[in-house]
Amino acid sequence: MGLFKDSSTISFKSDKNISEIKEQIQDYLENIGMTEISDNGKIEIDSKKYNNFSCTSSIEGVLKEKNGKFFIELNYEARMTTIAWVLFIIGLFWLVGLIILIFPAMCKNEIKRKIDKNLDDIRFDFK
Repeated sequence: MGLFKDSSTISFKSDKNISEIKEQIQDYLENIGMTEISDNGKIEIDSKKYNNFSCTSSIEGVLKEKNGKFFIELNYEARMTTIAWVLFIIGLFWLVGLIILIFPAMCKNEIKRKIDKNLDDIRFDFK
């Protein structure tokens, strides 16, 4: 895992068919960003709203089913932009460059909070 990378995973049981599950999961994940779940279970979430001058973000994952047990894994990352790297390197000479690292970390933490909340909601809904 990179400096600004993380993942969240949940599992739950359900008697519903996979298409119903996908539809419900997609509805929950729309709170994070526009979500698409492919037929093979690949999850893509539009994360542009988390981008800023210092970072670009990405969120993707997978929905798997095995014997009535479903698994969701979401991987997310905040990557420093070129301008952030330049400011970081220049700022190191004055020891203020480390402040630039705060912005991608905050972006990743905001994504993590939203993902964890929505995954908890999903888990609760399928109890």
